[in-house]
Parts: sequence; C-alpha cells; structure tokens
Amino acid sequence: MPTTNRIRPFLRVIKKSGGIDLKVAFVVKGFPPSTIGGTELATEKMAHYLTRAGIGVHVVTGRMAEEPVMEERDGIKIHRIEAPNGMFGPFRYYYSLQRVLKEIDPDIIHAQGLYLEAVMAVRCARKWKKKVVVSPRGSDILRASPAVKWIIGGLVLKHADLVLVQNEYMRKESEKLAGGLNTAVLPNGVDSIPPIMEKKGFILFVGRLHRVKGVDVLIEAMGKVVESEAVELRVVGTGDEEEKLKRMVADKEIEDRVSFLGKKTGMELQGLMGQAEILILPSRSEAFPMTIVESLAAGTPVIASNVGGIPEVIRNGKEGILVEPRDPDGLADAIIELMQNPGKRKKMAENARKRAENYLWENIVAGLVQYYEEMLSKM
Repeated sequence: MPTTNRIRPFLRVIKKSGGIDLKVAFVVKGFPPSTIGGTELATEKMAHYLTRAGIGVHVVTGRMAEEPVMEERDGIKIHRIEAPNGMFGPFRYYYSLQRVLKEIDPDIIHAQGLYLEAVMAVRCARKWKKKVVVSPRGSDILRASPAVKWIIGGLVLKHADLVLVQNEYMRKESEKLAGGLNTAVLPNGVDSIPPIMEKKGFILFVGRLHRVKGVDVLIEAMGKVVESEAVELRVVGTGDEEEKLKRMVADKEIEDRVSFLGKKTGMELQGLMGQAEILILPSRSEAFPMTIVESLAAGTPVIASNVGGIPEVIRNGKEGILVEPRDPDGLADAIIELMQNPGKRKKMAENARKRAENYLWENIVAGLVQYYEEMLSKM
C-alpha cells in the first residue's frame, strides 16, 4: 500500500480540486444496514470515503424484502437486484447486473468478495472492456471447496486487472489459485482513534458465534481462568453455535463469569471495546478481522490466535499476545498473565493506539484511489 506520507496530501488535493472524474461501481453480495459483516462494512467505508473525495460511487447489491430497488444515501447510489438464488437465479441476476451496470457505465467495476456475484461482475467487465478490481475477503477463499477454488482462480482472479488483498497472507492464498496476478494490499481500517476510556475489568470477544471463531476454545479456557482470576468474559455476537456455547457455560457452572450480549453496533460496541481490559480472538482461521483494528484504536490489548493475517497486525508482546489455535490451556495462561500484569496491559494499550494510526480509513481509501488511477493510466 502507498505510504501514509504520500496518502494524506494526496487526499487533501482530491478534496480541494472538487474530486476527480471517476465513477466506480461496487458489486457486493450484501450491504448495510440489511447485511452487516466484515465485507459489507468494509465496502460501506470505502464507498463513504470515495464519495467524500468527490468520486462517483455506485453499489450494486442483493435486495432484501421491503428494500427499495434504488436509493441514494450520503451521496452513494445503491442499486438492489434479486440475489442469484434458485435454479434460474444466476441467469436472472446476470441479466439484471448487465442492465444496471450498463446504466451506470462505470470506469471501474470493483467486486467485493469472490462469490457468484464476482464471477458475473468480471464477465460484464470483460464484455464491455471495463477495468475490473476484485477483492478476496477471507472466507471466500479460505473455506472454499476445491471446485469453488478452481472457479475463483480461473473465472475471477485470472481476469482481474487488479486483485486487492487485505494482507500478505491473503496475497499468498490468492496466488495459489492463479499465477501472474497483479496484486496490491489494502487493509481494513477504522474511522478515527477514539478518546481513551476507563477500563472496567472484563475481557471481551466480538464476532460471529461460529466454530471458526473458536469461542468454544475460549469457554474451555475460562474454566481455568476463573480458578485464579475474578474476571468476567462478555461475548458480543450471534450465530449458529450460540445455544451450544451457552450449554458449555452452564455445564462448567461459570454462568456468573460469562455473559452473552447479542449483537452490538455503533457507540455501544465502541464503548465495550474501550472499557475491556483485553479483546480475545481465538479463531481457528482468519484473514483480517476488523475487530482487532477496532481494538487497537480503542487502546485494548489483544490475545489472538497465531493464524492467517493476524500476526501482520498484532506483534507478539507489543500490542498483545499470540497463542496457538485450539489450545485452551495456552489461551488461559495468556489471559491470566495479562490480567495479573496491569503495567504490561498499559504498555500494550499505548502500543495499540500508535499501531492503529496505520489503519485509518481516510488514508487507506486515498491509497485505493491511487491504485485506481494507476490502473486506469495503463489503458
């Protein structure tokens, strides 16, 4: 990614000039507020900051019941079409996507997430000789079957003008599927570095309650942690493992030390991030979880699995502690170590906030604009 020193003045120039003559169409499976996940939130942030820079932004996404077919929100034009479900869904989707993209006539088509929508977006770009950017987001590659990986490599990645990855780990994973790719790194980010908040003595997990996130490992670890530390774990999120995890807590008789808070967003989530002593992310696999950057900005140390792209953000012993996945004893030891060392937590919190300055969305999206312009200049 372009350096921060180059990015900041570049974005100021864009704003002062009233923007640049560029139109981008994002193609993404879902979009907030109806769908809230890492890919959707990242797309929303990119769209927001591109619009602020004076760039024309359109988002083509799936339509949920009751949602308008077309709306404009904060300068972003949102087009909703029927999702490619059912036997004939992909054909209807491709027809609708062609129609909408033809109306938009973008300079760049940018597919977020390598799902069927990306296959169709690349096909449209090739048909009309448009520049196309594709962004693997993690699970689309990491948990795909061999057949799907073949499709991703042969029908999407190989035909992209630019493959934007979140980190070096995802660059390597993408290059396993197709050779000779033009890749660049564009990480997830945060809007700003919030004020420091008073810590409240609890530890926190934020994410989907799915097996890949390793919450079961965390609950196993809590069985050991509570033997020596009077600390509460607060679990934020929902998912298909919620009832199973609640039964685990009941079986271990630690209901007074583990609370499930459901889904939290906005200022409420930011408050929990800021007040937590530690964020725990015991994932079995991970590309670039947005929660760790949000935790860094809040000044909260992170204990996370040493998997995927996590070590590129969290430096062991600096902003937190890295542990092996699927190791509840190792995770418990790390939690106990940090909870018993407030001075170490304070130093890690200071390091975290400094580290977060590398992940401000305004700077990241200014880098995205540079990537777009460099790509267009090669036409």
